[in-house]
Amino acid sequence: MGYKIDDKWKDNGSTLSPKNDRDIDLPSNIFTTDDISLILCQGVSWDSSVDTYKRLGSLQGIATGASAGNDYLPIQSDMKRCLLQDDGTVNYYVDTDNPIMKDGTTVTTTGTTDGTTAYKLVDTGADFVTDGIAAGQFAYNSTDDTYSIITAIDDLNTLSLERDIFITGELYDIGTANFGGTDGQVMVEIPKFYYKHTLVGTLNSWYISKYDLSGFELHPAFWKDGQEVDYRYISAFEGSMWDATTSAMVAKADITTSMYAAGDKMCSVAGTWAKVNETRVEYRAMSAERGTGFRQLDYYLHSAVQLLYLVEYADFNSQTMIGGGRTNLTGGGWTADSYIGLTGLSIGDGNGTNSVMSGTLYDIDGTGYLTDYMSYRGIENFFGNVWKMVDGIAWDGRWTGSAAAQPIYVTNNVNYFADQTNINLKHLCDASYIDADAGYISNIENVFGFIPSVVGASSTTKLTDYYYQYSVVDRDFWRVVSAGGAATYGGSAGVFSLDALAAWSGAYATIAGRLCY
Repeated sequence: MGYKIDDKWKDNGSTLSPKNDRDIDLPSNIFTTDDISLILCQGVSWDSSVDTYKRLGSLQGIATGASAGNDYLPIQSDMKRCLLQDDGTVNYYVDTDNPIMKDGTTVTTTGTTDGTTAYKLVDTGADFVTDGIAAGQFAYNSTDDTYSIITAIDDLNTLSLERDIFITGELYDIGTANFGGTDGQVMVEIPKFYYKHTLVGTLNSWYISKYDLSGFELHPAFWKDGQEVDYRYISAFEGSMWDATTSAMVAKADITTSMYAAGDKMCSVAGTWAKVNETRVEYRAMSAERGTGFRQLDYYLHSAVQLLYLVEYADFNSQTMIGGGRTNLTGGGWTADSYIGLTGLSIGDGNGTNSVMSGTLYDIDGTGYLTDYMSYRGIENFFGNVWKMVDGIAWDGRWTGSAAAQPIYVTNNVNYFADQTNINLKHLCDASYIDADAGYISNIENVFGFIPSVVGASSTTKLTDYYYQYSVVDRDFWRVVSAGGAATYGGSAGVFSLDALAAWSGAYATIAGRLCY
């Protein structure tokens, strides 16, 4: 049932072999080239005709429809949260076992509360100032298993919190990691990998590997701005905005106000909300303002995460595999703490995968509004909450005089990110015309990534997510591409949900950006 993959191989020049027979779960220590390739890659096949899956490579024999597990996923298991500084260097990693700590740190402030004040942590025996506690660190209520980011140090004995999680007599820990921007942007590090895709009849097969195997190519997410890179970084949290005018994060009440100005910076920090209602041009600019190498989420990196998810679970239905997350809310509005959720709700999951979907209706407790999220290996709300604009892709949806396929162009060079041109971009494909506003995705184009080609499936069949495209005379414009769905989209949201309906210049309260590096 699959081969455990560890870095336990020795380089014999043109071949690889196990360092020790015990390191690989095989009956013999005699390997052919094909054997080694089989052991060193992980894959999945999908037959679009009968909608069935099969594990490939070292995952053969492991059941589909669930995570294959870290022992069998050498790339996914190396994904981890870190604090990335504006010069592109990792300040530190978040601890694997205790996700509010810097990697390897064990010293923390602990205690028992002896006061009950809303949105406060009160301990008259503490000295939070001497302990060096700062806004941006997290308080953990170990009695109730709840978390809140610290927003201010009021005095020696009192901390202000973003969420009201403490009453008298509860145990607490204060983490050593700072998720508020002081120590850098909270990102998820993804290691370089190689891939192969084949289509035979109706059978798609995808393979990934840490190794440059015969027939494999470097995944283009790792060919960034004309250079091969060992890691890519995607924001742990949806893109919020630091306002240069006020030298502070955008106020809660203003996240839906179109207000970008030169000097504003996109952020990935906890304890705030996604900045919505800006154009892709503006998200692109605020990302670049963060520092050299930072950018708005690109098509290739987004596709890489989609592929990692698919190989891990061997099922397109991410809402079943992970959970619905923040996709099933009703009765609210596109404002902070209504449909648009707080960043950092996944802080307790660290590098893990999780979903919380408490309810669909607003009630007196705000169930769902204040709790719901999903996270895939540290990437919070990869789908749901708000749509995320995707860059490095130019989608020509201009009216040609009749319903027709729409040319798509891509690049991973930030110097060529554009909205109304294909200059210096690679022609990816002509997206098949969809004769409807939208539909559940039935199949994909035979190109790199997961561009839909046909609709007509359902929330439980084929790709299980929605696609929006449509070509009519009054939609005579280049499109902006957004991914993942939003808080009210129900079963149509997910890892493979895609929107190419809106104009390139559009700004919407349902769409945000996402920082990457």
